[in-house]
Formats: sequence, C-alpha cells, structure tokens
Amino acid sequence: MKKRLLLFLIPVFVLLLLCLPPWQLAGHYWQFTPKKYQSELRQIQGQCKQLAKRKDFNHTGNQFVKVIKKQIFPYWYGTFWSFNGITQNPGRGSIACGYFVTTVLRDAGIDLNRSKLAQLPSEQMIKKLVASEHIQAFSNIEIHDFVQQIKRSGKGLYVVGLDTHTGFILYDESGIRFIHASGGFPCCVINEKAEDSRTLRKSAFHIIGKLNADKNLMRNWLN
Repeated sequence: MKKRLLLFLIPVFVLLLLCLPPWQLAGHYWQFTPKKYQSELRQIQGQCKQLAKRKDFNHTGNQFVKVIKKQIFPYWYGTFWSFNGITQNPGRGSIACGYFVTTVLRDAGIDLNRSKLAQLPSEQMIKKLVASEHIQAFSNIEIHDFVQQIKRSGKGLYVVGLDTHTGFILYDESGIRFIHASGGFPCCVINEKAEDSRTLRKSAFHIIGKLNADKNLMRNWLN
C-alpha cells in the first residue's frame, strides 16, 4: 500500500515542481543572491559609461530595457509583497508595488527620490518620470484592447499605473509581460502574461509611460 502511494505521489510532486515559476524554487535564491545583485549593479554602472560614449539614443533605449530585464528583474522575483514594504534588498524583507518600481529604476542608475515617488499615486509617479508625449491613459478599457494599445506603442519598457496599483509592462520578443509586486496570490514580485493578469483586468483605469522612449530619462540613466 505504501509503495503504491509513493509511486503515485512522486510523479505528482515532480509535476508540481515543473509547474512552479522558477522564482518559487529554492535554487532561484541560491543563484540570485544580494551579493551578486550588488555586483550586477556595479557592472551596469560600467555599461552606462560605455553607452554614454556612443551617443546613440535608440541603442541606449534598447540596452536600458535589456539591463532591467536581464540584470535586475530576476533578482526581485519572489520577493514578498506587503503594503508597507520598503526593502532595498531583493529576496529579503518585503516591498510594496510603488517601491518596487522606484527601487528597480534607482538601482538601474536613474537619479530619483525612491521614497517620495513611491508614495505618489501611480498616475502622478508616471508623470514625474516620463514626458507627457510618451504617456497614454485609458478608462474602462478591455484587457485585449489594452494589450493592442501596447503593441501599437511598440516594444520597450513601460511603467503602468492602475486604480490602486503600479508595476512594469515589458514588451519584447517574448511577448507582453506584467512585472509587479503583486498584492494578490502569490503575494510577491511576479512576471506574468499581461493578457492573463487579473490585476490588469479588474482595473478600470490604466496609464502607461514608455521609459526607453524618453530622451531626458535616458540621459539621466547614463549620467
């Protein structure tokens, strides 16, 4: 009887592991440690110096998106969310949605007031970060139509503001993803398909600011 039970439970356990996103597995925290994160941030500083010499805006914008996607986001996945969370160390403590946005941008190298911006309503935060010509707002828009608007706006990294939430929209060759410190299950920083996001669906208001399209913001990043 015990043998049969084990034969049943082992494949179920393996299947569950395969279904889990990588940041919910223990190995994720061994690979993306706070010490490695600080090393990553130092590398980004060096990359910015090299980019500043090129003076190529389009290349700079593309590299900005790549840096955040590959060198910053992975460290934050799985970091616990809490309404008052203000951690500055990924994988340690907890972080609120606004603080997640401002901490990621600050750590990437953008000069900003992390706390002051994080405490603003998301619409105001976006307007402080991005020039008006790179901002779009929508009321009572269906999720499919919202995703289509992102596609029309082009690939890149956006800050998105909702009724009571904020995060990033990443549009690249992998599709359109919503990266945010989620107050709903699993209550941590997650990367999910935008069109499947319950958080995006239930919000009546959406505002997006395209970060890599803003020349002044990119100059801020390089300097």
